[in-house]
Amino acid sequence: MNKIRISMDIGGSNTSIFLKGQGVVFKEPTLISVKKYNKKYKLLSFGINCQQNFGKENENILTFSPVSEGIVKSADYLTLYLKYALTKIIKNIAFSKIDCLLSIPCAISNSEASQYKLALQNCGVKNIELIRSPICSFLSEEKTSNTPSHLMIIDIGGSKTDVAIVNTNNIVKGATLGFGGKAIDNSIKTMIENEFNLIITNFEAEKLKNQIGSLLPNDMMSFDVTGLDKIDLINRSIPIYSKQLYPILNTYFLEILKVVKATLIHVNEEIQQQILYNGIVLTGGVCALTGICDYIKNQIGIKAKLHSHFENSVILGLGKL
Repeated sequence: MNKIRISMDIGGSNTSIFLKGQGVVFKEPTLISVKKYNKKYKLLSFGINCQQNFGKENENILTFSPVSEGIVKSADYLTLYLKYALTKIIKNIAFSKIDCLLSIPCAISNSEASQYKLALQNCGVKNIELIRSPICSFLSEEKTSNTPSHLMIIDIGGSKTDVAIVNTNNIVKGATLGFGGKAIDNSIKTMIENEFNLIITNFEAEKLKNQIGSLLPNDMMSFDVTGLDKIDLINRSIPIYSKQLYPILNTYFLEILKVVKATLIHVNEEIQQQILYNGIVLTGGVCALTGICDYIKNQIGIKAKLHSHFENSVILGLGKL
């Protein structure tokens, strides 16, 4: 029987699978829900079926991602999740017949990278090739006649951020930061609880970020958020404004830009000039924030632009290989 070729991007927020000849056939949250029974845990659900539980307080049900900060926290749970994902797209064929290209974060160690591979091997997949994710984003960017041979890419995922200078074949210099969109969501959630005595879910915090998150300091967009009043223990709604989220976003992005500047220092002058002239390419769902390109230009003097497929750049690049 002919082998099946797939590409896979396992992120802290979502996992995507590209099937050769068909495109992206799977994209769901990288989530598992379990229920506690007498000090043991019973699997309840995977992926999109867990989303309604994520971020809710429940002493019996735990919803989590087996991948965090770009690192596999539990290879066993990740294996269970990947079996679920593969079973949804591949029917009546042994997983040993799969050839898989698997993306991994930019700067994790070889031992950390091996945990991604181990989780797939435990599913029965034997032929696995690892590709650093910024190279995939480079490959999926729409090329023009004057596309530079090197690109600087900032990829802000759910639980990690990659900063890298890449070309077609390798990463010239790069780093992985152990935070992404989920850390921002948690900080928003904490701020609202501390300042307004309102407990909201991670899902509500993410909605706030996506709806009114802005890197323009005086942006006045607003969005009503609903949560549990800590004092009265009743549900209530309050308006939140973009400028209230700005200090949180600014804190995280200043850390990212420190790494951008440090990365540029460690490459030769020719590559530096190419990046300064052509700018930075932004990818990952968090990069949809209002004003992000102007913010980067104002902070470090380098222009920035959104990747042409910023929400799916890694999996689409993998699919081209």
